[in-house]
Amino acid sequence: MTSLPAPMGITRTADAPASRPSTVTAPAGGRRLTPSWLRRAVGSTFMIGAIVGGSLLSAPSAFALASTFTYTPDPVNGAGAVIVERVAPVTDGSSATWRMNLDLLAKNNSGAGHTLTRVVIAYPGSAIATRDVTGLSQAISAYQQAWVIVPENRTLPFPLPSTVQVTLYWNGYDAQTVSYPLALYRDNTLTGGYRFPSIQKAAGMYWSIRNTQDIGAGHRGFRPQKFAYDLGVSRWDATAHAWVETRAAASDPNPGTLTNDDYLSFGMPLYAMHAGTIIECRSDKPDNTPQNAPGTAGGNSLWIDFGNGEIGLYAHLEAGTMPAALCPVQSKTANENGGVVKHATHVAVSEGQFLGRAGNSGATGGHPHFHLHLQDRAPADWIDGNDSVGAQGLPLLFDHALMRTAGANMAGFDPTISGQPGWSKVTASAPSAMPSFSLNNPNSCGWKPVPTGLAQWERHAISATCFQEVFSDATIKGYRPIFLDAYDVNGASYTNMVFRPTAGVAWKAYAGMTDAGYQSTFTTVTGLGYRLLQVDSYLSGGTAHYDAIFVKQAGPAYVAYHGVDAAIESFNVTSLTSQGYHPVSMSVISVGGVRQWTALWVQSNVGTVHWSSGIAEANYASYIGTQVSAGLKQVYVNAYLYNGGVYFAAIFVQNVPANWVTEFGISSSQLGTDTATQVAAGRLTVAETGYSKGGVATFAAVWLGN
Repeated sequence: MTSLPAPMGITRTADAPASRPSTVTAPAGGRRLTPSWLRRAVGSTFMIGAIVGGSLLSAPSAFALASTFTYTPDPVNGAGAVIVERVAPVTDGSSATWRMNLDLLAKNNSGAGHTLTRVVIAYPGSAIATRDVTGLSQAISAYQQAWVIVPENRTLPFPLPSTVQVTLYWNGYDAQTVSYPLALYRDNTLTGGYRFPSIQKAAGMYWSIRNTQDIGAGHRGFRPQKFAYDLGVSRWDATAHAWVETRAAASDPNPGTLTNDDYLSFGMPLYAMHAGTIIECRSDKPDNTPQNAPGTAGGNSLWIDFGNGEIGLYAHLEAGTMPAALCPVQSKTANENGGVVKHATHVAVSEGQFLGRAGNSGATGGHPHFHLHLQDRAPADWIDGNDSVGAQGLPLLFDHALMRTAGANMAGFDPTISGQPGWSKVTASAPSAMPSFSLNNPNSCGWKPVPTGLAQWERHAISATCFQEVFSDATIKGYRPIFLDAYDVNGASYTNMVFRPTAGVAWKAYAGMTDAGYQSTFTTVTGLGYRLLQVDSYLSGGTAHYDAIFVKQAGPAYVAYHGVDAAIESFNVTSLTSQGYHPVSMSVISVGGVRQWTALWVQSNVGTVHWSSGIAEANYASYIGTQVSAGLKQVYVNAYLYNGGVYFAAIFVQNVPANWVTEFGISSSQLGTDTATQVAAGRLTVAETGYSKGGVATFAAVWLGN
């Protein structure tokens, strides 16, 4: 939602005492909605005066009277610690920071009114400087209570201090200090964060936030929205020398003529950032015209319960873009429905499901944007402008995104100037909040949600840039790799991956290793009790590299070698076959026109075994036919380039199920389609390989059933 200018230090008051935040009574007058959907409190404002840096200031007290005020902090976790959010590094190479949005419900337990004049914030045992804010004037009447917004506007460096100490100065009382433990919040998802719920619009255009969570900013004055985002899409305008949200120049002399379509965010697709259930919705609100926002609250909006103690609000969607199945029954407030709240029909949504498009409905402040926030409990109705349920706002952390500061007033980063720091990469290992006044390039590696409980999860043609992200997405959902295949097309490396449920098996996987690195890793990991499951060799930058998977489980005796020439390969084949071994993996590369073999052999009885590592593409189909005629089934394939042609290594065995399928010379899209078909028929991928044919990525695969 929009952030309109507001008095510094907005607070909320209650007309009657309450023992905890969830029982705070609404201000007199009931629900009041402003164009920014910011609920102003009645009766008290909190004006920031001078800020004095450095050490704690002391002054003699005119009164030797202990304060009778008591306080309830917000937001806190189940252990009572004040939660803070991790904020992404503002550029590549900079460090992440943390941010605290602390409010105190201050209850005056005396028979006289008192005024807050000063607040000092310190972090004992930390190098973080004390913050001293003077010149305040917030009055709380006798036996009343009100929210005090602790005036900490800084994003602060790690390590996170163990406690925050707040000293409050009320007229008529000595200084009163309260301390609370601090805890870094992680969203209640497998990664600790959420997918950003959209995609990049176009090159040079990025999602952006112009709001802050500082005192006086629109969201900061309403507790459930204290960590909220108002999201637009921005592009660099060289004339204005700033990031602007419209197709027209930022210096347009007649902004009143702008239409919704002139805003880059208008019409952008929005997706469910996590599986959940829609619990409230409205889809019948019109879009405003720019600079005119008579709409109500969130307009076309969805409240989604993610089933993890976190409720998300998607607000200001474009009229007519929310699928009807998501909101078959419109939510209504008691005022809209004859004194009785009407709740929406609950509708389940899956991660990545289309929800609608960013629009300009509701109280947008006159410009299209998308509002998003998390809170810890469901609203009383689709607006809940008085926060009658006492919800806490929660940090909303993102992963799978590139982020970068745009600088003060969105004008501090000129992308046309070379040599500037790059974008920080926010991954599933460290989900983060967006910095204020920043840009977000989300889901650049695509967004293919990983379902749980599948017999197999397969991804192919994954770029080197996206390898770790895609790999981690699968393993976080409880899968382990059973096959990796890397290949090169036009000088760029790609990887195919096959995963199966972890099922309690300990595993380790390594990618992009050099010859020496692979040997060192093999020695170390096998020394820890792991055995090699699969190894693959490939060329990257003209040199040999290796991917390998290890598991800690029992298995037959095995022998592995890598990077050997034809003479050593011939010797190994003769020696190992004489000892009852047979190959299960045989990867070949050509380095400077000389072939090198990397293989894994095991000592097990699978009947007759036939293999070849030098099958020309033109002969591959007939080779397969010959082995099938002999009653053998294919269990492995690997492709490589040699002397300008495509060659295959293939392994056929006797004693495996007859329910198998093999294909080669297929496209990436065909591989995806055929894999889905085979898995649905009960056949899982046992091998797949990519190769360059005429500069085009081409694939072969083998599927085996029970």
